[in-house]
Amino acid sequence: MPIKPLQKTSLVDEVVAAVREQIADGHIRPGETLRIEALAREFGVSRTPIREAFSKLEVEGLLVRKTGYAATVFTPVRREVREYYEMRLVLEPLAARLALPNVTPAVERRLSALVTKMDDLTANGWYGVNREFHRALYEPSDRPFLIATIDNLIQRSDPYIRMYFETHDLEETQRSHRQILAAVTARDEQALSTAVQDHLGHAMSEMVAVISDEDGRSE
Repeated sequence: MPIKPLQKTSLVDEVVAAVREQIADGHIRPGETLRIEALAREFGVSRTPIREAFSKLEVEGLLVRKTGYAATVFTPVRREVREYYEMRLVLEPLAARLALPNVTPAVERRLSALVTKMDDLTANGWYGVNREFHRALYEPSDRPFLIATIDNLIQRSDPYIRMYFETHDLEETQRSHRQILAAVTARDEQALSTAVQDHLGHAMSEMVAVISDEDGRSE
């Protein structure tokens, strides 16, 4: 079988990352229709990598394909965010516990620096730093499949997180981040697990409250 050129694969991944980031940051809104030809012109590429990127984003759940050359950004659904966070509530405390024995002073400094960076609640890159913090927390677990699964769930959660941030005070989220960091510094496994669970549980309950269900109602 012929091997797909590496440059093409890289280009597709770049398009996937760019569209995913625009959805997460709210530049592309839920329910918005995306067209292959328009995005190809915007990114200055052919239609082929856009088409392949759409397929990857559909697998991630961020796009819903229509007939022809259009795709629609997912529409927030309460049951979806519940499912994502029910899984995150199990997997992320596990990853944090597995990571804790391997946390070095360098990892701790990195986590601390990311939390400090997020103190600027108006920073354009806040959402990216938030994702970086969670990944840095779990990476020392040395569980690649677990980390990849969590990464996928976080990517799927990103648009919901954006909605949550637009309607709630980020200071509460920062307090949770500092509780997680304090547990890491103390090397307290139980406190860390509880802090991660509380952080995710609070975010889930707040997001569920502002997302309309299939019948158009919110809780």
